[in-house]
Amino acid sequence: MKMISKGLINDQNNSNFMFEYLSSVPTMQQWFWSLKFNYNTSMIFGGCIQKIQLFQFKNGYLKEIAQNFEKNANVCCLSSMNNSNFFISGNEEGIIRIRKCVGVNSPKGLIKLEVHISCITSLLINQQDNIIFSSSMDHQIIIWRKKNEWIHSQIIFGKIGKIYCLSLNQSETQLIACGSCKYIIIIQKSKDCNYWYIINKISLFQYGYRINFVDDSMFVFQPYCQSKLEVFVLNLDTKKFTKTKDIDVFCDSQTDNCFFPIQFVNRKQSILINKNGNYINILQLNNFHNFTLIQSINFNTQCLYGTISNDGEYLVTWNSLQECIQIRKFQEQK
Repeated sequence: MKMISKGLINDQNNSNFMFEYLSSVPTMQQWFWSLKFNYNTSMIFGGCIQKIQLFQFKNGYLKEIAQNFEKNANVCCLSSMNNSNFFISGNEEGIIRIRKCVGVNSPKGLIKLEVHISCITSLLINQQDNIIFSSSMDHQIIIWRKKNEWIHSQIIFGKIGKIYCLSLNQSETQLIACGSCKYIIIIQKSKDCNYWYIINKISLFQYGYRINFVDDSMFVFQPYCQSKLEVFVLNLDTKKFTKTKDIDVFCDSQTDNCFFPIQFVNRKQSILINKNGNYINILQLNNFHNFTLIQSINFNTQCLYGTISNDGEYLVTWNSLQECIQIRKFQEQK
C-alpha cells in the first residue's frame, strides 16, 4: 500500500513520550467526518460522504474490507459497543443505525433509530451496551434503552441550543452537555435508574464544541477557538462543579467543527486528546490531578477528524489538506 509523507504537519513535544508518525493510507478524495475503533482495536470505522468505510487494523496498518452506503446523507458520528462487534452511526439527517461489523452490508444486521430531526453530533453507550445517549443539532438529547428491542425512553431539552457534545462520567451516574448557547448542563441519573434530570446549569463566557469527564469529580471544556482548556472540579461542600483553572493549549484558527470529541484514556500515562482548531493537543494527568500539555500537532487546517484507541496506543486522524488517514503510535522517548 502506498505510503504518504507527513507533509505540513508539525509536532511540538515536551515530554518523555509522544505519538510518532507510523503510516498513512490515501483516501481517494473521500471526506471523513468521524473515525472510531471497535471494542478490541482490530477494526476502524470511517464516517464519510454517504457511506461508512470499514478497515482492518493490525500493528498500525489499515486494510479496507467493506463499505456501507447511505442514501443522500453523510455519516458524521460513530461509536462502538464495548463488548461486541456492533457499532453505531449517526448521519446529518438525524438517523441512527446499529450495525454488526461482520456482514456490514447486510440489511439483516441493521437497526434503525429515528427520532432526531437534524444532524447527530454525539453518540455514547454505557458499559453494558444497553443504553445509548444521543445528541443533535435539533436541541435534543435522547436516551435509548434496549429491552426486547431498542426504544427511546426519554427526551431531554436542555435549552442550550444545538447540542454539540455529551460525556458520561465513570460511574455512569451523570451526563454533561454543551451547546450553541453559553451553558453547560449537568444531568443526573435517578436512584431507580429509570430517569435522568437536569441538576445544574453552568454559565460560560464562550460556547464550545468539546466537553469530557476525566473522572466523577472533574471534567474539561474547550471554548470555541480559544487557546485555553477549562477545568471544572466538583465542590464537595456545594456538590456543584466550578471552574478551577485554565490550561494553555494551541489553536491557530478562527473556525472549528464539532466532529472530533475530546478523549481521555486512563492508561498509558493518563492522556487526554483535545482537538482545537488546527491542532491536536495531548495532555497528561499527573498524580496530583493536574494536566500538563506534553505534545501539540499542527495540521494547518481545522478540517481535522480522528480518534484514539481504547488502550491509548494509537492516534488515528484524517485532514482535508493531505486527504489520507494517518496513524501515530505511542512511543517512550529514550
